[in-house]
Amino acid sequence: MRYLRGTLGRARLMRYLRGTLGRARLMRYLRGTLGGARLMRYLRGTLDRARLMRYLKGTLGRARLMRYLRGTLGGARLMRYLRGTLDRARLMRYLRGTLDGARLMRYLRGTLGRARLMRYLKGTLGRARLMRYLRGTLGR
Repeated sequence: MRYLRGTLGRARLMRYLRGTLGRARLMRYLRGTLGGARLMRYLRGTLDRARLMRYLKGTLGRARLMRYLRGTLGGARLMRYLRGTLDRARLMRYLRGTLDGARLMRYLRGTLGRARLMRYLKGTLGRARLMRYLRGTLGR
């Protein structure tokens, strides 16, 4: 990987691997080569943050992206990663666009547990917006 990266540069390496292996096999290959956390750091270094999310979303599709990231990073680290990648408002829009409201809440609850989810969202949105968001999400 280091050799190819030095030879081709990061962007061309990703295009090359994607053309060579196809999308699913590329992700499996990188995950096996680098391990989860290093893969994310590698991809994040290769593509700017917004392009990384678009790339992964285009590569895996929304639902598989979330499953992949969760398997790669684990729940709490996934949330930290996404929060670092997207500003807070865009993170919530992204997750809400990725999973419909009820599934988003179930996903986050499964990832973080109820108490930590509420603390996280409260810190992210503030109390008033959290309540509006949850009402809109859960229909309450």
